[in-house]
This record gives sequence, C-alpha cells and structure tokens, in this order.
Amino acid sequence: MNDAFPKTTQTAAGEGSPGTSARGDALIGQTTRAVAAWLDALSGEQIAIGERKHMQPQARLTLGVLQEDIVDSGEQNITLENWDRAVGGIDVIARWPDGRPRFVAELKLRETYWMLWDAYKLLDTFHMDGVEAAYLIVGASAEAWGATYTHCPRDRRTTELFEPGAIEHSSAELFQTNAHAWYDLLYGGRARPTRVPARVRTVRVENAPMRIDGADGFLRCVRVESASEDWLDFSAAWYAGEWPVGVQPCEHYLEWRGVERQ
Repeated sequence: MNDAFPKTTQTAAGEGSPGTSARGDALIGQTTRAVAAWLDALSGEQIAIGERKHMQPQARLTLGVLQEDIVDSGEQNITLENWDRAVGGIDVIARWPDGRPRFVAELKLRETYWMLWDAYKLLDTFHMDGVEAAYLIVGASAEAWGATYTHCPRDRRTTELFEPGAIEHSSAELFQTNAHAWYDLLYGGRARPTRVPARVRTVRVENAPMRIDGADGFLRCVRVESASEDWLDFSAAWYAGEWPVGVQPCEHYLEWRGVERQ
C-alpha cells in the first residue's frame, strides 16, 4: 500500500493531551533516534543526505523493524475532509492489522518552514478511521533551527512547533507570525485548507543530535494534535481562501497576487 491572537501556553509534556499515544511516542521516538544516528554516520562520510533518498526509506525500515504493524513502502494521494483537493501522500504510515492507518508522520530535512502546512495536513488525518497519533520529524542544522527570514518582518519559520514540552498554539497566531513561510507554501502548491483547528498542541517526543551539511544539528520530533473544538475558517471572501479569516498576509504575498490589503 502503498485571535488579536492569544499567547502560546505551555505545560509539562503529555499533560492534558487528548489522543496521547504512549506506544506511538515510544516507537516514533526510537525511530527518530535511530534515523538521526544513521544520517549522522552518512554525513560523517561526506554524503549529502536527502529526505527522499535517505531519511524516508530509513524511517520506514526502522519503524517496520521495531513493531509488527505494516509500514507502507510508498505513498498515495489522500483526500482530507477539510482541504479543497488531494494533498499528496503521507511520508510514513504504520497500519493496524486490518489496514487502517494508525501512526502517521511527515518528514523534512533543512526546510523547517514547510511544517505549518504539514502540521495541519496531519491534524486532518484524525478524520480518517484509525489514526491514533501524528508526528512531525524534521532535521536541520543548529543554525537553521534558529533562523528567520531576513527580508520580511513576518519572519518565523515555524520552529516554535518544536519547542520542548507540551505547547498549545493559537492557529491564528501561527499564521500571523509565520506569514512569509505560509506565502512560500502557497507559492509552491495548489491545495488549500478550508478550515483548521483554532488551537493546536505540539508535544516534543525527541531531540536527537546529528550532523547535516558539515554542521551540528538535530533531528526533532513532535506529536501534533488539535487542542480545540473550535475552527479557524478559510473563506473565498478573504484573500480567495488562501489565508485564515482575519489574518493579514505579508507584503510579499500581496505583491505576488497583485491584490490590495483587506
């Protein structure tokens, strides 16, 4: 098979986390550590590690070895309840014995700014029967983990999703502070969410050291889940449905689309 924006709040890891999967955290944490060690070894041999060539197949192989659930060896496009079209595949899926997806994960190397898209994509997989836990796993240099955009005041690269502990984030605030990152994502893809949870929770599962591109870095993993029954809507009347209602795009988006600020 193949919000004004309310401030982020933080609690101890796992506290008050509906949908918490202790088994998933243990398995995905162990997988993250093993993949980080393998990527670090490749980097030590001066190999330019890649997400598709090295990270993804090793993550699937490792997770398959660690437990008996089927792990997909490839991807197929999926349709999600709150997106307007198919959003591509999921990088890693471990399935229940009856074939339903159980643990899902999205992977990235270097490009931390992609994670806003992937976080909301994963959050919508909970509408699929069987999904127990969803994870973001991202590897980048220590410098990249602290980087911001230098040419836009809305300069975050979604790295706040990977802070230690269990953290609740306002979705409106995430889109506001990561506006240039979201613009970059819109520029590169056609699918759009129609609504997202008003608040989300991330729980740090692992922070494994690794080398990448000749520099020290980390492979970080967080579990993502909804922290609210309320929704933040995308409306065709608000920037053609490309931004959550009430969130202003950065100037680069306005220039790209040639539209006036609403």
